[in-house]
This record gives sequence, C-alpha cells and structure tokens, in this order.
Amino acid sequence: MSNAVPSISFVKKSLSAHALLGLVMAALIYQISLTGTISVFAGELRQIEQSDAPKVESVSPEGYATAIAQATRIADGSGAPLIILGPTESLPRLEIRVPGKGAYFANRAGNPIAPVETPFTNFVTELHEALHLPSPWGTAIVALSGFALFALLVSGIAAHPRIFRDAFRFRIGGNPRLEQADFHNRTGVWGLPFHAIVTFSGIYLALLPLLGAPMAFLAYQGDIDAAMAEQIGPQIEGEGLAQPVPDIAALIRQVEGANSPASVSFAMVENPLTDRQIISIDTNVPRQLASGESYRFDGAGRFLGAAGFADGSPEKQLQAAMFPLHFGTFGGLPIRIVYGLLGIALCWLCATGMRIWFLRQTQRGARTESLQRLWRVIAWGQPLALFAAFAASLFGISPVAAFCIASLALLPFVWVPAEVVLPSRPGLRRS
Repeated sequence: MSNAVPSISFVKKSLSAHALLGLVMAALIYQISLTGTISVFAGELRQIEQSDAPKVESVSPEGYATAIAQATRIADGSGAPLIILGPTESLPRLEIRVPGKGAYFANRAGNPIAPVETPFTNFVTELHEALHLPSPWGTAIVALSGFALFALLVSGIAAHPRIFRDAFRFRIGGNPRLEQADFHNRTGVWGLPFHAIVTFSGIYLALLPLLGAPMAFLAYQGDIDAAMAEQIGPQIEGEGLAQPVPDIAALIRQVEGANSPASVSFAMVENPLTDRQIISIDTNVPRQLASGESYRFDGAGRFLGAAGFADGSPEKQLQAAMFPLHFGTFGGLPIRIVYGLLGIALCWLCATGMRIWFLRQTQRGARTESLQRLWRVIAWGQPLALFAAFAASLFGISPVAAFCIASLALLPFVWVPAEVVLPSRPGLRRS
C-alpha cells in the first residue's frame, strides 16, 4: 500500500477549490436573500410596473362568475385550469389566469381589460424561488442554500457562547476583525428569530414540490389515492364527458355565508367543462396566519370538503402558514416593511461574514485577493444589476437581458485591486 503524501501543489489547488466553493455558496445565499427581500414587495412592484391596470378592492360573487366565464373563453377548450386571483391588500387587482393562454387584469365586473405585463416582478420572484433553472434543479439548489444558511445560523450561535450576553457590545477602533465580528454578531442576534423563521419556511417551500408527494405516500403506507388527496385534494373519476361549469356565484355566496367574515380571494376550475372538473374557492380571513381556507366542489356543485388549512391537521395548518411567514403577507404593509429591513440585515450578515473570513485569512498570511475582488463584484454588483433590470423593464426592455448585461459589464471590476472586500465603513482601518 502506498503511503505517498499529496504534493504541496495538489494541496494548494484543493484549498483554492474549497475556498471557491465556499464563495459560490455564499453568493447563492446572498442572491437568494437579496431577491427574497425584494419579493416581499411583489404586490407593490406589480402596481408600479402596471399602474394603469384597473384598481379593484373587492369583487362580488357575480364578478367572480363573470371572470370564470371569461377565462373559459380564453382557454378555448384547451383544458387548462381557469384561475381567478382576487384583490389583496398589497395588490388591489383582479387577475384572470389561464396557463398556456395568458393572464389578464380585469375590472370589478370580471371583464379582462389588459394583459398582465409585470416582467421585472416575474423575473425577481422566479430568481428567488428557482434561480431560473429548470425543475427540479432550481428549487433543489435553493433548498440546499437554505440548509447551508440554517447551519450557519446554528453554528454561529454555538460558536459564540457569549453572543447573547454581548448583544450590545461594540469594539470600535481596535482590531478590524473584532470590530466586524461585533457588527456581524449583533446583526445575527437581533434578527435571529426572523432569520430562523424565514430560512426554515424557505426550505419547507422549496422542498414541498420535491418531497411532498413521496412523504405523503409513506405517511399513508403506500395508499396512492389517499396520498394524492392529501397533497392536491380529492380527485373525481370521470369519463371526460362535457359538463357545464356550475353556478360559481352561488358557490361563493355559500362559502362566504358559512364562513363570515371570510371573503373569497381565489377561485379555480380544474378540468373545466368536463365531468371531472373540480372547483376550488379560497377565502382570506383577516388576522389569521394561515390566511384562510380552501373549499372544493365537484362539477355539479356538491361540496367535497375543505383542505384543512384553518382547522385541519397540524401538518396542514403548518403548510398553510409557511408562505405568509416567509413573505410577511400576514400583517399588511407594516409587517412587510419590517421584513424588508430584516431582509437587508440578512444580506448584511452574509456580507460581513465573508468580510470577517477574508480578514482572518489575511491575518494568517493567506492570499485571497482574487476571491476578495470576486466577492466585491458579487456583493455590490448584484444589487446594481437588479436595479438595472428594474429600470430596463420600465422602458420595455427585457429584465433578464438587462440583468445579464449589467452582470457581465461589472466583471472587469474583478481585476481592480482591493485589499478587503466591501462593504466597509469610511475610515475603517484595513489589514
């Protein structure tokens, strides 16, 4: 058996690859945190992008019925689901959506007025959720990044036994690494509940499409029908025969009458105009974390049951709470502003963590200039590229193209000398 020792050059290359891999993971965490912070205000962004769309604050049952009828016309027999998104506090719009056929903002009466054109919001939310990568790779990478961030939060707390005791301690003007460590640790402690909740809920939402069905299959001991009913609701066995859409207005009045003060915020018809169609009507309950319940009916208008988001199993209630917890949609604009500020803090936490690592490596005599310059371009370049994408979308230019061009245009700054990765404060002593 050979006892050969790896060459020094091999060890150096391995360490460089290890450091580069760490930088890539940090960049992913930073990118997901940054786009998540912006996605909190997706409703407001859609209003800015398409300010001329009709403002709708409430919709009558007849308005929803008209919207379903219009969606049926748009679907044109394609069999695509008919989806109606009601107005919310952050987006007072009525939207008709037919996958594969388009999406339209409608007036209060349910008639489509203009195609939905919110390219930047679509771009940034898809970048946050799946990095614009094909399924399931995008969501898998996002989930992996979430696990890495959660591990960093836990290990950061474990590595600093005095972190809570020193919650208001700042060592300014001395060792730059200790100074940055204090800013980093204080940001981590003050925002820890938010960071933990957002990270856990993000992991859950990313993994649900990947592992939800297999986990339900195992939970029901291989009963496929029960597992699918748990995940996507009851399904109807039919022969595909023609069947008209039931009276949507009557179903909505039934739901709202039985669940006051809840109001309908969503309606969907699956397998429309066939004997397998299922109508889902969702409510939006004020001051409830799960945000409401989903009620399902068959094509004849018979009640099939509720999803259990409001008062079902703990697993169902947890599932319903994940999206509001992740994006702060449960408390109106004040909560979203808090989420936005804490999201910026999470980006800062990531940036200062990398800065501390670079300072530590520099003090140990390691050469990390190239990685520092690359991180500087990421830390400052990604917000600039996103701003360029937003500005371009206002002038009808593709935000994807603008984002890619801006990112490429910033690459030459990788070769600009820099001793310590930014951000830094003016006057900070560098090492």
